[in-house]
Amino acid sequence: DHLFQSLKSTGVNVIVIGNTPEFGKSPHQIMVREKIANRGSVFLRSADFGETNVLLKSQAEKYGYAFFNPIDVLCDSVDVLSCMVSKDGVFYFLDRGHLSIEGSVFLVKHLIDKLGQSRTGADSRSMARP
Repeated sequence: DHLFQSLKSTGVNVIVIGNTPEFGKSPHQIMVREKIANRGSVFLRSADFGETNVLLKSQAEKYGYAFFNPIDVLCDSVDVLSCMVSKDGVFYFLDRGHLSIEGSVFLVKHLIDKLGQSRTGADSRSMARP
């Protein structure tokens, strides 16, 4: 709460970004062990990180901040724990939970798209589901 209160007092626009998926091992290791080809979009099962994002979204809403949830970009809409780790041979994760440069750029492009949509009438506080 202290951080959000401090930011609120500055008057700056804030976007709270939720956690990204985390895996038991590096997606590279999992794909090699499971003999998964790095073609198209590759999805792997992540740890359950939804509860943290629900809390972050709740805090963002409490202070009137926008919330961007990486789940909406990286994970399946039906099975939110099935998350994309690579696309067309490009890995989106460096290790079990940190995005690669390419993964970061991929997410930022989606964030910028959402910001553009919010300026054209969509509510910026509802950028993503919990």
